[in-house]
Amino acid sequence: MTSSPLNILIVGAGIGGLAAALTLRRAGHNVHIYERSGLNNEIGAAIHVAPNASRGLLALGLDPVAARFVNAKKSWRADSTTLTCFHEADEGWSVASGDLVVAADGVHSKAVEAVIGHHNPALPTEKYNFCYRFLIPTAELAADPETASWTEGDDGKLKLIVTEGRRLVWYPCRDNEQHNFVAIFSTDDEVKNVEDYRTPLEVSALLETYKGFHPSVLAVLKKAKDIKQWPLLFRAPLPTWYRGKLALLGDAAHPMLPHQGQGGGIAIEDGIALGMILTGATPENLTSRLALYEGLRLNRASAIQHFSNAGQDEPEKIREAAGKYIGVDNVPKNPEGFFEFNFGYDVIHDAKLAMQKEVPGWEVPENFFESEPGRGTYP
Repeated sequence: MTSSPLNILIVGAGIGGLAAALTLRRAGHNVHIYERSGLNNEIGAAIHVAPNASRGLLALGLDPVAARFVNAKKSWRADSTTLTCFHEADEGWSVASGDLVVAADGVHSKAVEAVIGHHNPALPTEKYNFCYRFLIPTAELAADPETASWTEGDDGKLKLIVTEGRRLVWYPCRDNEQHNFVAIFSTDDEVKNVEDYRTPLEVSALLETYKGFHPSVLAVLKKAKDIKQWPLLFRAPLPTWYRGKLALLGDAAHPMLPHQGQGGGIAIEDGIALGMILTGATPENLTSRLALYEGLRLNRASAIQHFSNAGQDEPEKIREAAGKYIGVDNVPKNPEGFFEFNFGYDVIHDAKLAMQKEVPGWEVPENFFESEPGRGTYP
C-alpha cells in the first residue's frame, strides 16, 4: 500500500533547506519553500564543500562542471613569522499549513523557542569573533608582480595562515576565476548578538586588523573590494531538534563558527538524512521518524559545533565539550583526525542503516539518487 505524500513547509531557502527540499521531493512529498530574502545582497562568496557533503550532492545529480567546482588538491598551513508558517508577501501576510514545518531559517531561528520551550539566543563567544569575506579576481592577482605568486600552480589549493587571534584562509573558486578570502579574528571589543553579514568594511580597517603580516599578504589584501563583515555567534547544542510537527535543520539546529569549514556540509547532511528518513512517512508515523532523524543527526552535529569553536590544531580546547556527544576518546587529537571525522562520514550509508532498523527490508527508492553514492572514505 502506497502512503499519501505529506505536505511539508520549509522555512528558509539556504543550502540546508534546499537540500531537504530536493530529497523530500525525491521521497514523494509535496514541498513548499518560504524565503523572505530577495537574495540580492549576496556577495557570491565560495563555500567549502567537503567530501562528507559532496558525495551526497553528486549522488543527487549535482553537475560539477555546471557548478564550476574547483577540486581541492592540497592545503598547507603557515604561522605568521613576524505550526503555522508565515510568508511575507508584498500584499501582506498569508498563512500556510501542512503536515510538517521544517525550520531552516538560520542562526536566529524563530522556531528554536517553540521546539525547546524557552528563549535560547545565539551569543558571542568568550573572545568576540569576527569574519571578513571578499573576492579578488584571479586575473587581477596574476597581473601584479607583487601578488602574481599567489596564483601560480594554484588550482585547487586551500591555504591557511595562522597567528594568535588571526587567521586568513583563501582558495580559488568559480572555475579558478576568483579567489575567495575569509579573514577570521578575535577581539575583546564587545559586539551585538546580531549576525549581519551585509555590513560593509573599508579596506583600511582590514589592513589595520592584519598589520604585521608579511608585505606580500598585505599587497593582496589591498586589492580587496566589497568587503563584508559580521560577528560570529555560538549557540550551545540543543537537547532536541523537533516538537510535534516542527523540526529544525541546518544553522537553526546547530550554528557553527567557521574554524572547521563544516557549517554548510552538516546542513547538507541534515537535508539528505531528513529526505531519506521521511521516505514513506505518514502523519501517523511522523513523530517516530522525526525521532529517528534526531537520533541520527544530533550527536554528530553537536560534536562538530564544539569542534568549530577551535582550529584543527587546538583539540584540547574542545575535547571535554565535544566528548559529551561522541565520547572523549573519539574526539580527534590532530588535524588528520579532524579530517577523518569530518570528511569520512557517509550520511547516506548511516541513514540507510537507520531506516532498515526502523523498517526491516527498507531500501532507497528507485531514482532517489541519480548515481550510486560513493562510500564514505577519506582520503
